[in-house]
Amino acid sequence: ARSIRILETQEGVLEWSLPRENLPGPGTVFSLRAEITDDVAIRSVETVGFVGVVTKLSPRHWRVEFDSDEVAGERDLKIRYRLDAAGVGLRFSATRPDGGEGTFMLVVTPRDDVVREAVEGRDIVFVSDMSGSMSGEPIEQTKKALEYVIGQLHPDDRFDVIAFDDVQEPVFGSLRRADPSARDQAVQVVRKLQGRNGTNILGAVQAAMKELQASISGRPRAVVFLTDGQGNEPPGTVLAEVQRTDSGCRIFTFGVGVGVNRSFLERFARENRGISTLVQDPQRLDSEIRRLYDRISMPMLMDLEVEFHGLQVEEIHPERLPDLYRDAEVVLFGRYSQAGEGRVVVRGHLSGREETVALNVALPNAEPRYSYLEKLWASRQIDRLNDRMDDSGAEGGQDAEALRQELAKEITRLGIVYNLVTDYTTFIAVPESLKTDDIKELMRKGQMGYDKKLIDSIDGIRLSMAAMPPGDPVLSVDAPEDARSVVAYFPFGLVKRLRYDAVRQHWSARFLVPRDVPDGLYEIRVHIVERSGVSRWKNVSYHIDSSAPEFETEIPESAAPGCEIPIEVDPLEAVLEVYAYVPGTPESKVVLTSNPDTGTWYGRVRMPDRFPEGPVTVRIVVRDLARNRFEQDFEVWEGEDF
Repeated sequence: ARSIRILETQEGVLEWSLPRENLPGPGTVFSLRAEITDDVAIRSVETVGFVGVVTKLSPRHWRVEFDSDEVAGERDLKIRYRLDAAGVGLRFSATRPDGGEGTFMLVVTPRDDVVREAVEGRDIVFVSDMSGSMSGEPIEQTKKALEYVIGQLHPDDRFDVIAFDDVQEPVFGSLRRADPSARDQAVQVVRKLQGRNGTNILGAVQAAMKELQASISGRPRAVVFLTDGQGNEPPGTVLAEVQRTDSGCRIFTFGVGVGVNRSFLERFARENRGISTLVQDPQRLDSEIRRLYDRISMPMLMDLEVEFHGLQVEEIHPERLPDLYRDAEVVLFGRYSQAGEGRVVVRGHLSGREETVALNVALPNAEPRYSYLEKLWASRQIDRLNDRMDDSGAEGGQDAEALRQELAKEITRLGIVYNLVTDYTTFIAVPESLKTDDIKELMRKGQMGYDKKLIDSIDGIRLSMAAMPPGDPVLSVDAPEDARSVVAYFPFGLVKRLRYDAVRQHWSARFLVPRDVPDGLYEIRVHIVERSGVSRWKNVSYHIDSSAPEFETEIPESAAPGCEIPIEVDPLEAVLEVYAYVPGTPESKVVLTSNPDTGTWYGRVRMPDRFPEGPVTVRIVVRDLARNRFEQDFEVWEGEDF
């Protein structure tokens, strides 16, 4: 098998890994051969999880070999290598097939041996999603991560924390100097955050931008956004708001969970010189945001610009370069049609000082090596075209429709030519040895602009919740991948354009149910326009329930320290979950068990080993089928028994 990926620098080391779940079982002969080459001299190579034969062939070329039938399946296999980089440097590679366009990659590499103090005097706003879709483990890990980064702030920094669902709740309401008192106050508020209703990302962005408008000129400004990205407004509206209010602000996005809006979060960071990090496992969120924050606290160069002297290049990605940090690289891709030699110059500044680094490069007339660069470039070109598709989605008229058709055609062509999964193409990998003349002819036509016909299918519509509070449920519609449009019309006046999810293979959108919508049964009308022009209507019903659940609780009035007290809750209606805990001790949280015969929920909560002066508070939380949350506190006094 062959894999193509860009290795990410971490603490000056590049690492390739083979997950343990991909390793063969016991008794299977396993062979691994890795050729490690780089434009910069390689200082060292090591293996982790296995003992390989490491051979240095030249300063820039090393080899790792491994053959065994005893592969330990408990660890990932990793190869790590360190570059011998003396300063901020440039690495350049180019490839060009006979008679085709060329592709190049430029990598800006920071020094790995520089100890630079964190930049002081920043203005930073942490924006944290507390909507219902983030409930449970994601919110708990988010709170731990926020507590860490607040503790890392420098006294000269100014900051605020904004928690949001369909409303925004800032800790201070304006930038506050990060002295010990302010940090402690923010941490106390963060610890009490709980999951709530909808996801008004636009409102949260507006609140953060408003605070940063009061920033002192010349101070670095940043927003760290923790969310799943499933908002109520089109991504283009949010992006335009940032550009309108503060184009110099860095935005770092942190996608949490498996249902993140990846394309939006990556674009949000990319267009604002930030970094996007996606974490599917909530357990890793705390460690990943620590790593991100430690990285962005030490910039090496800011406001990067690249110049090509004596070279004709085009289709550069990204169009706007992010800042260069000590523990990261900046990677740029581009195309060319004319070979030649020239010079690449990268400029940036830090603390008012401009720095420049340059490299003499050659764009070859024919170079079969590094052919993998074409696929990496095509992947980024598809992302760029998808961004344009999103931007055109809010436009009407024949011109906008014609543009969308052209964009879809080009995305399809790139997917076919470079064997990439897109919204319009799916593939099964075909080994080179099995490619017939017909398959090769199809790929040749793809390079000339061959379009692919897709199969239509319409099955139905799904809602993430049939009963819901005013919040942000997900509407999912089964419609053809190449449909011209899928639009939902809601009875309270909202019109929502859906987006195709290639992973789940359906169209979906998250929408906001306003708080003032009365309880009752409602119907969504969905209009589907197929590629052929044929239109269809689909309906789906849902029930709005904004009332908090009522419940009765049996709980002892007294208990001995360290004992477990029994709790029984009768919700008086069908509910989703019931849990209990002692505030301030998250380890005491217990999810109660349902008794289907009686409809009650029961469990046991452990009392603290030492009672405070006065009673211990036990909090009962009930969440109904519409995810309305209601809590009630009970007092338990110290006693011999219950």
